Amino acid sequence: MPPHPNKVATRWAAVSASANAEADYRTVLDDAATAYDSVCICPPIVAEAEDDNELDVMEPRCDGGDTCVCQKLASEPFDYPWIVSRAGYRKFLTQHLHSYLRDPDVFDMYTFNDHHGYGQLEMMQNLVLDFVQMKALWREQWTIAEATVLWLLDEESAPMLRIGTADDVIDIVNLIGRMFMTVLARLEREDLLHKVPSLGAVMSMYIKLITRLRELDVLQKEGKISGAFDYDVSRLASYILAYAQKYAITLPGHETAGSCPKKCKRIKLPVPTTNINDPWGFSKAFTKYRAARSGGMAFHYCGFFGIGGDALDITTWASKKRSSKSFERKDPLDKDDMEAIKQGKVFFY
Repeated sequence: MPPHPNKVATRWAAVSASANAEADYRTVLDDAATAYDSVCICPPIVAEAEDDNELDVMEPRCDGGDTCVCQKLASEPFDYPWIVSRAGYRKFLTQHLHSYLRDPDVFDMYTFNDHHGYGQLEMMQNLVLDFVQMKALWREQWTIAEATVLWLLDEESAPMLRIGTADDVIDIVNLIGRMFMTVLARLEREDLLHKVPSLGAVMSMYIKLITRLRELDVLQKEGKISGAFDYDVSRLASYILAYAQKYAITLPGHETAGSCPKKCKRIKLPVPTTNINDPWGFSKAFTKYRAARSGGMAFHYCGFFGIGGDALDITTWASKKRSSKSFERKDPLDKDDMEAIKQGKVFFY
């Protein structure tokens, strides 16, 4: 596969396995007839067993589709509730590749503390950048929302949530929350809610995500965005439940729309056209977030200014720099490895 034809100088390095991974993902979208088909996933929200007998009939362990339901085509009517789009699931799998490329342990290297965690933060910034760039395509924005929550609920996302500077996690979580509410408001505004089979499942997963993040103490309200609804990330679950109540959306693993807690009925949702069709203030919040990080984030190792990109993807580093950080004091990527990356392949161990 040739390198991605649309590499942007300010986003990807000239030789980058990350860019190749993104190019590989884009091939899923080449067939518009199947890209947004619904596929099954293992339940991300599982009820706890009430007694020992229930433990004997637990769901089989998720193995990405080898023996479990993941990636099996879902057919209408969608009796199985846990579904996402094929493109969304593929984008989620691509995040695993990005994570490997940013993990020094994979390459037998030591660079700096939290390299892997900051690398995953870089990944999340890329997803937000993708969301901004796909403004004209609501389906693609929805797949980004799917992939984001699938990744953040995956145990592999833990390094980012443990990085030393908690403010970086707090800020990206705030932005991702606004991003999801923005695409939800767009579906409402454009009368598209009924066209998204995975709507209830994804809304449920974001509620689960907020529960997880609250336990990590990374939910903090940020300053109000002028002209936008008064957004508080700690209330994200309540906002989602209020949408479910308003449009009778069934949320697997959570309260049904008909039995939404009374507090959700009291939640006031913004008018979808508020703030020039940006009721949750995502655009201004994104601009503020990007401006605050114009100098980059990961010390002198990056050589990249701004947010996102592939500066922490170790395949983009010069051979001399990789060698200096290698436990064996030699480049972990040989000539054949680098040639494969130059030809558009995604390298990982």
